[in-house]
Amino acid sequence: MEDIKFESLQISTAASTAESRLLDILKTAKLQDICYAYKTRVKPWSKLIQKVEIKRESKPDYTIDKITDVLGLRIVTLFRQDMSKVVGTILSLISHKLPYNPIPFVKNDLKEAIIYTPDIGNDPVVSQVIQEIKTFELMPEEEIQENGSAARYSSIHLVAFIDQSVDEFDQNYRIPIEIQIRTVFEDAWGEIDHQYGYQNRTGKTDEPIQHPELVGKNLLTLKKFVDSCAEYADNIRDLAVQPIHQRQTITTLVTDKIVESNLLEAKVSQLVIDQYKTIRQQRAKAENANNSEQTFINAAEGFKYLYAQIKEGKLIRTPEGRKRFRYYIKMDEALCRLSINIHQETISAISIYKDLVSEYPAFPIIHFRLGQAYLEISKFEDSRKHLKKCSDSVATLSKLKEKDRLISLPDVELNKLGVAIHILFGLAYWKEADEIYSVNPASLKVKQYLEQAYIKTKDGLQIDGLMEDYETKLINNLLFYSLEIEHFKKVSGKNKEYMLAIPKHLKSLEPRIEISKCKNIAQLDTLMSSYTYIGQIEQAKTIAYRIEKLVVESQLWGKLTEPSVLSRVNSLLGNGD
Repeated sequence: MEDIKFESLQISTAASTAESRLLDILKTAKLQDICYAYKTRVKPWSKLIQKVEIKRESKPDYTIDKITDVLGLRIVTLFRQDMSKVVGTILSLISHKLPYNPIPFVKNDLKEAIIYTPDIGNDPVVSQVIQEIKTFELMPEEEIQENGSAARYSSIHLVAFIDQSVDEFDQNYRIPIEIQIRTVFEDAWGEIDHQYGYQNRTGKTDEPIQHPELVGKNLLTLKKFVDSCAEYADNIRDLAVQPIHQRQTITTLVTDKIVESNLLEAKVSQLVIDQYKTIRQQRAKAENANNSEQTFINAAEGFKYLYAQIKEGKLIRTPEGRKRFRYYIKMDEALCRLSINIHQETISAISIYKDLVSEYPAFPIIHFRLGQAYLEISKFEDSRKHLKKCSDSVATLSKLKEKDRLISLPDVELNKLGVAIHILFGLAYWKEADEIYSVNPASLKVKQYLEQAYIKTKDGLQIDGLMEDYETKLINNLLFYSLEIEHFKKVSGKNKEYMLAIPKHLKSLEPRIEISKCKNIAQLDTLMSSYTYIGQIEQAKTIAYRIEKLVVESQLWGKLTEPSVLSRVNSLLGNGD
């Protein structure tokens, strides 16, 4: 007994030091800006002993170093929608991805992730949180738990470690911390349930609860009210932050001429604009370069550095000028990071876009870019959510004359965005279908998502004044999705529509593509596969030779081609024989 008392004293004392370090980093990371409140507690030495004794009743070998909540952190949000953002911040600290030093968490050590929900598999917020946890790759996906609860308990529990050693104890031991994230409504109910429900259910109370059955039933009723309150709070927030009818002064266009005009109008000096335009030219250079990754990185860092200089200085004196400049330069930086095609850079882009969309929730282009970014990291629900918001905003603006629009988007740009939404929507459904197929080819969702990809893309052809290059992209994608259903994935069901669509879309696409000049390997692959499907092998071989030439050229620039494309080319040309 003396040994465990000594160990518990040592651990509790070290945990108090760890708590102080934890509070410092939470303040530095400005956690208070994204949550309603947070609080910490250290388990006193007597409670540690008590927990060991209780655990040993069912597990005789249980030792004090197995306790995972020596240090506790509870984070309370006003809205359920904020929970994934809080999770992202905490995991960014655990993985040391935020630019602070020192970070007290043991780097990349996430021991446990459990999401308690009364609605397993049907809660979009839970799905969003799970996807956020997956993004950081701190633990195997199958170890992320989604647990139900008879008491309808809802909370996110993470277990990590503070890099705080304990004197005269195991030298490898570090202070474990249990992090709970819940809404303010859930937190209030949880406290009431803990006092009158949980303690009674577990027998952890000295004073028995009177009328336990009635108390239990009423706690469940209260929980239903709490869940409704949380849902209403989110609805109120959605209404409050999406002011479609509130005039915004910043245009969402990014052409040099319009950007310069808007900045000059807001009293931004020509010197600052010229510096900004120089970096935009670097971004344009990256867009046209073969080996563009480093150029995009340089441009992104250039935008970031210039913004820091402007933010700290007095070169832009008007609030409106600073506001407009921040919007444009942050959109440019985020687009560069999104174009780099590196996971962590995409996460950085998402962070920038999320900040901007909270300030400009009705701007369709920000939602569109978020849809792109989430698609890059396979967060399909989030991608489609923002594409839907973009589509709704575009539909609202399309009903108005240009001069009456609250967001400055000319018809031609609105048209482009409208078509691009349909293309990206299709890709979001196709990519998810492809991921499901790789794990479970027989899943019914494969065809469902592929058909949604086809339908969403086909709707884009109904847009008035469709430009030829966009129409070509839509037809190419429709042809590809038809091939996916009928030929590549051979999904079961009634596929006659797609079987007939292949030659129809191919006939529409043929005159639009000059094979000897086309450099789009994906587009050429769709044509090649279509000719193979309908038995026109010589035409398919002609395209295969063109792809082979482009693959060699792209490899010189360090670019890789999809193995499946190379396999189809080699099969046609007999390169494997």
